Amino acid sequence: MSSAQEVSRRQDRRIRQDDGYGSLAVVLDEVAAGQFPTADGRVTIVPAPSQRDAGVLGFTAHAVIFIDADPGWVTSRLALRPT
Repeated sequence: MSSAQEVSRRQDRRIRQDDGYGSLAVVLDEVAAGQFPTADGRVTIVPAPSQRDAGVLGFTAHAVIFIDADPGWVTSRLALRPT
């Protein structure tokens, strides 16, 4: 399997195409195995593991937000705005 195929396979596990959500556990398992998110300047949004937990994990040129909110709403809050 090529490196690009491996990255694609990991991204498919992390983010389901139907709703933009994946699993924080998958992200953490991959990081523990030394497989970090692609340094592409993007943000991955996954559901919070419980109602009381929300947060952001920062990696090189990639962030993972875990929150119990609609991914579209979260993305709209991240849009660049003039100050």
